[in-house]
Amino acid sequence: MFAATFVAALFMASGAGATTLADLIEPDARLVIGGVVYENFAVKIKGKGLSRDLTNYGVVAEGSGFRIEIASIEPKRGGKIKLKYDASGIDLTHASLSVAAAPGASLRVIRKLFGGKKKPLARMVVMNRAGWLSDEFDLDDRNLLHVRDSVRIRGGGALHTAVVATVIPQPSTGLLLGAGLLGLGLFARRRSRT
Repeated sequence: MFAATFVAALFMASGAGATTLADLIEPDARLVIGGVVYENFAVKIKGKGLSRDLTNYGVVAEGSGFRIEIASIEPKRGGKIKLKYDASGIDLTHASLSVAAAPGASLRVIRKLFGGKKKPLARMVVMNRAGWLSDEFDLDDRNLLHVRDSVRIRGGGALHTAVVATVIPQPSTGLLLGAGLLGLGLFARRRSRT
């Protein structure tokens, strides 16, 4: 179903090597993290305070998603990072957005989630000055999401933004699997006695 996996993305998913935003915009690049496939990345950087060099932005696996690490921002300047990507998996149940701004920096993230239509399923907004702040949205078991993130950054210092979509299997799936395995175990035990 999917094209060949980009080698750097495999290193990142396994915890080895370093991946950057530059790696993710390569043709056929994708990340597979915690049962979620992230692919079709597009990145735009605007503003005088942020580097246009995408190799300066690290990408780190975190939970079922990834974190973008921004090394530094020019003091008293800022900018905007626009990310577009697709997230797919079995029964995506919720999306979460977490951001952390270093002291002296401020950050606003607007996330739009699309399920294949032009109208967004959800719009999440997180604004932060220092420390972590999060928001979550219930997805009603979708298999594919189109994500659009707009990250506005002001100030100086180090800054990290986390972009996470989490896969949680349906409880009924686990119950059916458990009941089936129990039934097979009882059948095998009964058969071995005769």
